[in-house]
Amino acid sequence: MSEPISPNGPVKVAITVDDFLQWKLVPFPTGYSAERVVSSLTSAFADFGITGCYAFFSTGPMEADPSLREQVEAWCAAGHHVGNHTHNHASPDWVPASAFTDDIKLSEDYIGSFIEAAPVKYFRYPMDMWGAEADKVADIHHFLAEENYIPAPVSYWFYDAQFVAPYWRTVESADSDAAAWLVRTYAETAVDQLRRHAAVSREMFGRDPIFISVFHGTAVTSDSVRPMLEALVAAGVEFVSLEEGMRDPLNALPAPIHTRLFRNSTQKWADHLGVSFEGIPPLETLSKMEEISPREGMSYEDVFGAMRNNAAKEVGGKVAGGEFDWQSAVQPIHG
Repeated sequence: MSEPISPNGPVKVAITVDDFLQWKLVPFPTGYSAERVVSSLTSAFADFGITGCYAFFSTGPMEADPSLREQVEAWCAAGHHVGNHTHNHASPDWVPASAFTDDIKLSEDYIGSFIEAAPVKYFRYPMDMWGAEADKVADIHHFLAEENYIPAPVSYWFYDAQFVAPYWRTVESADSDAAAWLVRTYAETAVDQLRRHAAVSREMFGRDPIFISVFHGTAVTSDSVRPMLEALVAAGVEFVSLEEGMRDPLNALPAPIHTRLFRNSTQKWADHLGVSFEGIPPLETLSKMEEISPREGMSYEDVFGAMRNNAAKEVGGKVAGGEFDWQSAVQPIHG
């Protein structure tokens, strides 16, 4: 067993998965597909005893490829569930509240039956960005309440989306050594970031909460999910359901803070309480990944900047800008 996440004993983590259909303008690398990712995830989850896992994904890719519904069916047939993640994956900061809620409804046209079949009707904000404008957030939450949705936050992440572009480059470059490094680093970063989130939580609240985690259904995840889960188990993690995670007050009650910056709920609480979250995000690792297998037009910002701009455009809005500046991400919102 590796060094435990917490000195207080096992740490409970509710695993959730986002975007296993990818995003518009972000295809899978050569040799990868939604089918391969779903198969890899469901097989690994079965072996690690993870059941009833909720997937949140934008349904935009299903417009161009209706056959992707088969992967949603396969996910649910394996005993897992689906929540709403909007159709176009735009932040509420980029669009009017009415456009954002219309995009939630549009997603139901594609996967409404799966959402209704889940034990709980959950909604997850794209990028877990709840919005910076209090009035807009209130309007969206009023809509969610009327539609019987419960917002499912993220309280722990390890910036796995930042592995997407580097891994894509290694696949297209056939750089097996770099790919192997990314797989190892993926698992190591998952443990490191959970350890840091847990330490911050104990400082703030004197206990280890149940963490709601997220990673994305991408090529790098399909090849890294088993070593990541093994590393978490070796560090004393106990996997629980999202329903159990949502019974923890720190997940059920949102932090009283609004921000445009890329923050999960633990980071928002830290900002609100003036507590430092050193090492979150892992800037040294993120910087090193950008240097791996360089290919023109395939940096993180090339790939995800195009996705974000398209998402905002599809919903009639515009990217606010500045949310994903990693240097500012470690600075307090106040003071």
